[in-house]
Amino acid sequence: MMSSMKSVSSQHKAHCDDADSIFTVGEESVLTIDANGKKKKKKFRKLRKSLSSKRRSLRNLLSERSNRKKEIKHEGKGEDCGNDLKESTAETTLALDSPYCSTDETNNVRSTSTGESFEEYRRDALDAEPNKIVSPEGDNFSNPPQNIRLLVVDPKSGMFEVLQLALIIDETIVNQLLDEIPKNVTDSSLKNLEYVGIFRFISNDDTDGAILSNDQLLSNDGIKDMDLLVAVPTGVEKSLLHNASKSVLRNPQVVSLLRINENNLENESKDFSEDFIQSEPTSSSDIVERLEEKVDSKHAPVSFFMNEILLKSLVILISALILSVSAIIDVQSNLTSPLSPGDSMEVGEWRSQCGLLALINSNTAKKHFDCSLNTLYFENDGSLSMYDDKQDDGNLVWQMRSDFDSSAISHPVLFIEDNGTILIGGKEARITYFDGKFGGLFYPWPFEKQQEIFPKSHAQKFQRKFLGIFPMS
Repeated sequence: MMSSMKSVSSQHKAHCDDADSIFTVGEESVLTIDANGKKKKKKFRKLRKSLSSKRRSLRNLLSERSNRKKEIKHEGKGEDCGNDLKESTAETTLALDSPYCSTDETNNVRSTSTGESFEEYRRDALDAEPNKIVSPEGDNFSNPPQNIRLLVVDPKSGMFEVLQLALIIDETIVNQLLDEIPKNVTDSSLKNLEYVGIFRFISNDDTDGAILSNDQLLSNDGIKDMDLLVAVPTGVEKSLLHNASKSVLRNPQVVSLLRINENNLENESKDFSEDFIQSEPTSSSDIVERLEEKVDSKHAPVSFFMNEILLKSLVILISALILSVSAIIDVQSNLTSPLSPGDSMEVGEWRSQCGLLALINSNTAKKHFDCSLNTLYFENDGSLSMYDDKQDDGNLVWQMRSDFDSSAISHPVLFIEDNGTILIGGKEARITYFDGKFGGLFYPWPFEKQQEIFPKSHAQKFQRKFLGIFPMS
């Protein structure tokens, strides 16, 4: 008998060291006869290991069986004290859990957080169907984990990376979040930085959330699902990080990537199932998911600004080219068109049948563009002169003047009236010089409308000499 009781005591002590176990103790009465032949009633207890202590948090997940009572009767069986007590022989129960390793009668009844006796709770737990028992922390999964984005940026080097994490915000501290940075970033400069906190990037103004230190919960600043957080390296001011973050978020590739990934996350949250609840991750690194199409962190900032500069330069160049081409076309059209009624010329202006092409190379223009090199100049002295080439290289073919008062008009203007009359300084102009060997150089260029341009005193002479060349009206 003593050996049996020692065995029980030893067993009791061993199981009390198991802080994660719950035991039941059965009290049994045994009738014995001593040396004098007197009958004595002995009592002893035996322990039986039951559920893990972690099962206590699953009360709400078990089926409602608390109303069912189980009556267990006990009958002593003489010297058969060494056998384990069966459930049918249990008379009372005692929940032994560290620090409750006492066998006092006062501990025989213990209440759970719901107010019911522990015996009722234990019975329901034992009778529950196995497939209804899920993760020990099952109550924490009443809401699915939230998704946040963590921007890791080094303003000095210009490197940045964006991490996407799924976590329970109410239970995650900043330090756990920062521990994931060196495990998941790829750039060495970002790996080697020491991070002292995070802040929530709210908008493109100065209304960001406060910096949370390592030992604070993410929920302390109202961080919610799909928020963008910024990691704070040691020695870097928040304002500098804010400006760097704004530059990163102006990158169209980053904006597009975050928008696409956000849509994917919304679709995934709709399909959230119990599979995730029943497979609790073993570490926080298991729930860190990388952006599948992450922007190349080593070149994204530089290439973005370079592309922006090149794009602006290209737009400016194209605009300037369009304006230049338009201006050149207008100038070319004005230079090559003949003088018609309503046209005018100021001193120093010129016209040519080849236009601007004549300025490049006379022979090339004449050969490849099939145009005449005849050039009309309005000289500084108020005379209109025709050359068979550029002014410096050509020969004077003819010249026109009027008798305007040069002392009163320092800058005369040439004007073609509606009837074709040529006025210089308000006076009608006439030919004052003509070299007949060059032929007729009047119509249809540089004058669109045929008009009397020779002096009346010489009209008959010119008509006889150049009959058919200069038809007169």
